[in-house]
Parts: sequence; C-alpha cells; structure tokens
Amino acid sequence: MFTSTQPNISVQVPFTDSSAIVSFPTPTASDNTPGVTGTQISGPASGSAFPLGTISDDFNSSRWFASAALFGDIQRDDLAIRPTLCLNYFRETTDAFVNGLGATIGGQEIQPGDLTMGAAFVWNTTAANGWTSSPFVKVDGIWTYEASGGTGRLSTIIPITARHTHPTWPS
Repeated sequence: MFTSTQPNISVQVPFTDSSAIVSFPTPTASDNTPGVTGTQISGPASGSAFPLGTISDDFNSSRWFASAALFGDIQRDDLAIRPTLCLNYFRETTDAFVNGLGATIGGQEIQPGDLTMGAAFVWNTTAANGWTSSPFVKVDGIWTYEASGGTGRLSTIIPITARHTHPTWPS
C-alpha cells in the first residue's frame, strides 16, 4: 500500500527549452508484514530531466502461473481426517530495453509462490435421539517464498479454529 502519493506536478518551461528538471519527494510504501518496505525500481528519479511531449516505450515481458493441489479424505471410524496441500508459483520476466529517453532499463525476473498445507479433523457423532453433528478442528499454514531471492519466509500461520456444525434431523 502506498503511504505517500503526490499530486500532479506542473512545471513552467521556457519556450526555447526541450526539457524540464522536475523534483519530487520519494514515494513510500508499507506492508502489514514487519520490515517490508517499498523501493522505486523503475521510472525517472526526482531531479531528472523530462522531455516535452509524449514518450512511449516498448519492451518484452512474459508471465506464467502454475498451481497444483492435493486433497484427501481418510475415514477412521467416527473420525475423518481431511489433509490439504496446495502449491502456487508465478514467474514474470521483463527483458532489458532502451527507453524513449535513451536510458537502458535493466531486465528483471520475479518468482514468488506459496505452499499451503493443513488438515481438518472431523468427529461425526450421533446422539441417542438420532441427531448427528460434526464438530471439527482445522489447522492451516502458509509459507510464502521468493524463488529468485534465495530463502523463503514464513508469512502467515492461520490459527487453529474449531467450530461445531448444526445438528441434522434423523432420517
């Protein structure tokens, strides 16, 4: 989330000039994960010369996404164990190019992903009056990683939750 955004900047340029020097405060960003900050990785920096007119850039970029999941249902008497495992992977590559101002912009590649795993433990019970209920406990965890950045980091652990389902009428 951007924590500082700037309004549009207007600069008066003498008729004889073909560009203008424009200065602006560095944008800032934050995340709900402690220690995560944002950094400008492309675009002109404050104090850069901006040419008059419209500049367009062409560059090549490719993206792809893969996801795989396994789900299970293991029945042991009145206990059902329902394990889950899901892997997501994303890759984006941008080739280096020379922009409309003649500056070389370096290529970049990002490869984030996450692994979600967990299990639900469900107890199916039938009362003497024929009503059934299925109380359960579920444990989930998510590991988020950056494949090109070295090590992963544990981003989220979903706490243990328990819920009792509404009873059903006997048939």
